[in-house]
Amino acid sequence: MGNCKSKISSKETFNLITQEYEKANSLINAVGPANELVQKLTVLSISAAKEEMVDGKTKLVATIKGKDLKKILKKTNNSFYEQVKTLTTKRADKQSLLDYYLLIYDDDEKRVTGINVVEAVDFHDGVFKMIFTDSIKPYIWGLRDNYTKLSLADALSLDIYAFRMYEILKAEYDYREWEAKNKLNNYEPNTSYYVRYNLIDLQLKIGLIDANRDDRITKELKNSVPDFDKIREYLKENETKEKEREKDPKRRKYIQKYRTWNAFKSKVLVPAQEGLREKSSSIVFDFAPERSGRGGLVTEVTICISNKAKAVGTPENEPEEGGIVIDSVQPISEAEKYMIFFKTQTLVGTEQFAPDDILVFMTDSNYNYDKIENAYKLLQLQKNDVPNPVGFMRQAIRNEWPLPNLNHRTKQNGFLNFSQNEYDFNNLESSLLENN
Repeated sequence: MGNCKSKISSKETFNLITQEYEKANSLINAVGPANELVQKLTVLSISAAKEEMVDGKTKLVATIKGKDLKKILKKTNNSFYEQVKTLTTKRADKQSLLDYYLLIYDDDEKRVTGINVVEAVDFHDGVFKMIFTDSIKPYIWGLRDNYTKLSLADALSLDIYAFRMYEILKAEYDYREWEAKNKLNNYEPNTSYYVRYNLIDLQLKIGLIDANRDDRITKELKNSVPDFDKIREYLKENETKEKEREKDPKRRKYIQKYRTWNAFKSKVLVPAQEGLREKSSSIVFDFAPERSGRGGLVTEVTICISNKAKAVGTPENEPEEGGIVIDSVQPISEAEKYMIFFKTQTLVGTEQFAPDDILVFMTDSNYNYDKIENAYKLLQLQKNDVPNPVGFMRQAIRNEWPLPNLNHRTKQNGFLNFSQNEYDFNNLESSLLENN
């Protein structure tokens, strides 16, 4: 480790968990798998890093006492030394800190840079030291623009996928906030922002795809604008080959974890969503799948990132004495509105109803998706084409028309038995719009 002579006290180390760490946004969105301990040791070391002389050169070095590191990372069993030993030793079957390799994209420069994060690590006499490579230093030290401050306490409290989602979404949220404040005229504090990710891109960022096991994927990722459809094809081919190679499903080693949308949603997105809602101090998120093609394959996911204080909300009325709440109805959050919009759009499609129509339905129903769904089912039941489907939907929502009992039809006027009246839907819509 050369001439690393600086020391860090126990008190200073424990203070780390109340601090922030900084990462360039390009580093946060870099591609490269790493296990939980590797990533958490890295961000902890970023927080503790200082410039020091090592073998006559200025290096970025983190020094942390092992006993404090153990407590911070909540490793209470006796195998912590073995875990650190594994992480500091290159092995074919285990990832070490020295194997931590990332592809970093600079969209402005149309440039891709492959870098190792760690130059050297040492765990001796109860002290853990990490020397960062010169290549990674510009992405974690002396940052002035296009970077994100992150809570170390939040990061260390989260499971691996929630941890990565926290970094990715916090960077996106902060950038959108900056953009809204500096480039837009309609800024509202603590709002929600929506971003659409290609599913393969997001999985690569989270670390669910080991691109190094397929040269074609690695080559494609080195392009400034990777073709994720090609990567999806390569992953499918690898999945087929693995099934042919290993007949026992339990012993298969796929390049991609959680290959289906349902698996990715249940094993990654939902736990991360719950983890951030419970433990994150700043952001939460909701998500909706985006399907494409004849088979309805989920190829993208839209994520709504919200300020946690606003998304969780607080009661408008305080409880009376004795704990009785006068009015516990919470105003609907922007995230919830967004999810209702996408559920409705998925239900009714885009050919018959425009986005503005869906927003009107949401207002008419007081953001009650069940009412919208009920109205659409009524529309689908009509024998004849409805001349004004928007007017029909609005009237059905506002008047809460019930679904008919198909086994007991009455007067056949084209609208089954929920109503015996005839309607002029063009006049109806005009009337409704005038009353808004």
